[in-house]
Amino acid sequence: MWSFLSYFFGEGRGYILLTRNSGFRLRSLKALLMTASVTSKKPLVAIVDDHDLFRKATARVLETKGFDVRAYGSVAEFVRAGILSRLHCLVLDVKMPEINGIALQQCLRHTNHELPIVFCSGTEDEAVRAKAIASGASSFLRKPVSPQQLIDAIAAAVARSPVHSHAHR
Repeated sequence: MWSFLSYFFGEGRGYILLTRNSGFRLRSLKALLMTASVTSKKPLVAIVDDHDLFRKATARVLETKGFDVRAYGSVAEFVRAGILSRLHCLVLDVKMPEINGIALQQCLRHTNHELPIVFCSGTEDEAVRAKAIASGASSFLRKPVSPQQLIDAIAAAVARSPVHSHAHR
């Protein structure tokens, strides 16, 4: 099993460095994010948050509202899942170990992914919020967030998703 070590940009592309025991492997971030297929007809939403309780509760709420949900405790888990090409919306925390949510957003942006991102974070830092919105985030919600507020933000993001647009042509 390969484990996440680091990420970087070079020649206009995003790369991720994986490690296994003493070996290293460099993979294209785009290749990793696009490998798995998902076949559900429901809008696919990924939650990336290191807080178990928030992640699990949010997944349950979204599933009851008709979303197909995948939940991950880290950016590395999300990247390894390879579901980006089928994803309608990403619900993302800001402060996480290894890679934070803003770094993932920048990485996706540098690799030309127009994925709608709804940030849910406990941070009170207005500069972080402004950076996320300026970089294309659909919404930036402060925890604790009401279930309805989150559902509304995700529904709006899904409606603007490139995956949603292609599915309804």
